[in-house]
Amino acid sequence: MVSEMEIAGAFHLSCDLDQRDELLLESGTRYETQFAVDANGVWIETHGFECMIARPLERSHMASSYAEWKLKTSQIDAAIAQVGASLLLIRSLEGVSELEGKFLLNPPRNGKASPQLAEHIDRLSTKLFGITEEDTHFKYPDNFESLIAGMPEWLRVQSRANEFEDRFSTGQMTDDEAVLALLVLGVDFRDERGDPLRCTKFLCRQAEGAVFKVMGHLPDVEELGLKTWESTLQKEAQLHLSRKGKS
Repeated sequence: MVSEMEIAGAFHLSCDLDQRDELLLESGTRYETQFAVDANGVWIETHGFECMIARPLERSHMASSYAEWKLKTSQIDAAIAQVGASLLLIRSLEGVSELEGKFLLNPPRNGKASPQLAEHIDRLSTKLFGITEEDTHFKYPDNFESLIAGMPEWLRVQSRANEFEDRFSTGQMTDDEAVLALLVLGVDFRDERGDPLRCTKFLCRQAEGAVFKVMGHLPDVEELGLKTWESTLQKEAQLHLSRKGKS
C-alpha cells in the first residue's frame, strides 16, 4: 500500500507502510526515514527525532509538480544532447557518493548539516571546487553592525553585498530549482534516478561560482575529459552576465 502524506505542512513522502523509505521536502530535499501508524491511524515519523504528525495529501499536487520538474529536466537533457555537449556529473565525482551516504544516515535539520558533517562537506567542497560555501557569502566589514541602517556608508556596504549575492542565484532556490539552473550550465546535480542529490544545497553555490568564474574552479575538468565543455560553460557564463548587466 503506497500512501502520499503531508508532514508538518511542508514535507511530502511516498512510502510503503512500516517500510524504510524516502521522505521528500517540497523543495525536493530527500531524507530516509521510518514511519509507523499510531493507535488512531495517524502516520508519525519515528526516525529518532521528535515525531511529526502526518495527514493525507492530495495525490495530484505532488505528482503534477514532480512530473513538471521531470519534464523540464528531460527537455534540458534533450537540448544538451542536440548540441553534442557533455555534462559534469556531480554524482560521479570522488567523495560525492560517500557524502550522499552520510546525508542518508544523518539528515540535515532545518536545512543545516550537523557540525561534524559540515566539516566533511567543507573538506570535500574545497577538494572539488577550491572553496567552501562560506567563501561564497559576502564578507561584511567588522564595523558593519555599528553602522546606522539607511545611512550612506551602510547603503554602500549593503549595495556591494546585494551585488555579490546576485551572482549566486542558486542560493535562493530550492534544490530542485538549483538542479534545473545548473543543468542548463552543464552541471548535473541529479542522482542515478534523476532526482536532486542530497548534497545539492550544500554544493550548488560553489558550483555556480566556479561556472561563472566568480571564484573557485570546476573539479578536475581535464581528467574528466570536459575541457571543451568547460570552454562552453565559460562562454555561456559570460553571455549570461552580459545579459544580466543589460537588464
